[in-house]
Amino acid sequence: MKTKEKIKNVAIFSGGILTTKVSAYVFDYAMYPFAIYLCGFWVGFIVMFFASLLLNFLLIKLYDWTKKDVFGFEFLKDIKDNPGGHKFIRKIISLGKIPAFIILSIYDPFLATIFVRKSKKFDGMTKTDWQNLLISGFIGNIAWSLIIELIFHVV
Repeated sequence: MKTKEKIKNVAIFSGGILTTKVSAYVFDYAMYPFAIYLCGFWVGFIVMFFASLLLNFLLIKLYDWTKKDVFGFEFLKDIKDNPGGHKFIRKIISLGKIPAFIILSIYDPFLATIFVRKSKKFDGMTKTDWQNLLISGFIGNIAWSLIIELIFHVV
């Protein structure tokens, strides 16, 4: 691989990581608490659930459109097949596919969806992928809503 191509790949990967980190930070630490505070637990949960589905849908479309692992998530599939030295991820994956999916859903529903997606060809979402996105979105949003609600009651 030429140096110019390596630089391009690093720039694409960095842009993808920056996109997910910034969107997650704004979403998790600004929008989510505001929605729960303003609308209450259940309405806030519903609003943010649909907002997160839209955000994750757009990220998946971007992911498939670029035809590159711009977010660095395909490495999870490689680790799943050959865990190597990734101790934390290996530990999660060793719990089994369902526990790993649940833990990743709490961390990031988009990541959980990519983790269980069978295709590595960036060829769109299957019916099963959509179901996994909905399930992981529900798990992640209920967990985050409970965390925010708990913080509001403690503080």
